[in-house]
Amino acid sequence: MERLSGLDAGFLYLETPTLLMHTLKLLVLPPLDEPASAREHLIEAVRSRLHLLPLLRRRLLEVPLGLHHPLWIECAEVDVARHVLCKRVRAPGGPREFDSAVAAIASQPLDRTEPLWELWLLEGRADRAFTVLVKLHHALADGATALRLLEALTTHDRLAVPIAQPHAPWQAERLPSRFELVRSALRDRLREAAQLPALVKRTWKAASDLRAHALVPRPPRPMLDAPRTSFNGALTASRSLATVALPLALALRVKTSAKVSLNDVVLALVGSALRSYLQTNGELPERALIASVPSSSESEPSAKLSGNHVSSLFTTLATDVADDWQRLLVIHQVTQQAKLLQELVPATLLGDWLQYAPPKPAAWVVAQWSRWQLADHVPPPVNVVVSFVRGPSEQRFAEGRPLRAIYSVGPILEGIGLNVTVWSYLDKLHFSVLACNDLTPDPQRISSGIAVALDNLVKAASLGRSAASSRAGLTALSP
Repeated sequence: MERLSGLDAGFLYLETPTLLMHTLKLLVLPPLDEPASAREHLIEAVRSRLHLLPLLRRRLLEVPLGLHHPLWIECAEVDVARHVLCKRVRAPGGPREFDSAVAAIASQPLDRTEPLWELWLLEGRADRAFTVLVKLHHALADGATALRLLEALTTHDRLAVPIAQPHAPWQAERLPSRFELVRSALRDRLREAAQLPALVKRTWKAASDLRAHALVPRPPRPMLDAPRTSFNGALTASRSLATVALPLALALRVKTSAKVSLNDVVLALVGSALRSYLQTNGELPERALIASVPSSSESEPSAKLSGNHVSSLFTTLATDVADDWQRLLVIHQVTQQAKLLQELVPATLLGDWLQYAPPKPAAWVVAQWSRWQLADHVPPPVNVVVSFVRGPSEQRFAEGRPLRAIYSVGPILEGIGLNVTVWSYLDKLHFSVLACNDLTPDPQRISSGIAVALDNLVKAASLGRSAASSRAGLTALSP
């Protein structure tokens, strides 16, 4: 048994009937020789690897009276066939129909009485590609953990490597009694109470460090600086999705020319697309949109194949800047300051405080927030979540079959009804734009805007524009 960390449990407490805290990973492979047996093939592949994937055996075990966070327990055999499902993409099976099928799966919650994962086989694509959608609750894994999971399940070699079976059969964990659950919860709470003074001291030091540093330009402040847009409101359960794959080489060309990071380029593409989207709708705010950018809080890469190790920085998308190249440079400068700000605050501080969150009250507050649609009446924390993960740069194989593409889809939140998640793989950047369908039924306009923005930046780079040539324009950011 293992108790969920405060951060992992937080993803459970956030979940409501309209706020669904699972993530999706889309794996695209060549067509199968015998498509009729695809589901059986997938079931057998998962069964043969269950010993390599302990997180797929885990299910939640609640603590009586909500005295502490739930536990993960491996207490029963997993009925793999129950978790492997099929969905047919509507004819003619093109990109829009495919995205609609994925959005429908994203709109349904996972069953908390079962291990919190599903595998979906998507059939009916026009290109006949063998496409698997992995649906994981965010309490199980973040983007970095999902990447390690993918690397553990695939190889660099086209030749299929036999799966090494365990020496001893898997043994289920004993289900603890109610008394044992209460006793361990109280013991853990007492140990955490002893650590609270040190946590308060670390928090006070971080706050003092923040006050002592005057950053220019100042990174945006959540809740205080985010303007309201049509996608910043109370959620319904219905989701919409759009995906697009863009050449990584073009983004790297822009990165090199502007002397910025690849993450800056991704943010600039999203900022340009959202500016165009809002301008067309006649709702472009005067203030710049704010993005929350998740990043790993691990000081060193971990081999652990479960759990979350994330923090976030907040930066501008510079949607108040008309020129695409200038927008990239503004984003770079503000994001550099946001990184300095993040370094002043220990990456694990939020997770350490979440360890003390009382499960029942925390879940109740979130449920009421969602039920009464309070996100429609308060300023949004930020406008959009933009997540970028550097995926494998070399070809990966699954049972000897080349993996063609990887898409990742992150969740949306109350008041933040838009998530753009980007994974690089081989020579492509794979973008997914997830939205609340009742707030943003046409995310394809945003994904197509991302492609247009890349073309514009490449053209600007080819004209010889550089960070130095536009430095004068950045002085407007300084007081």
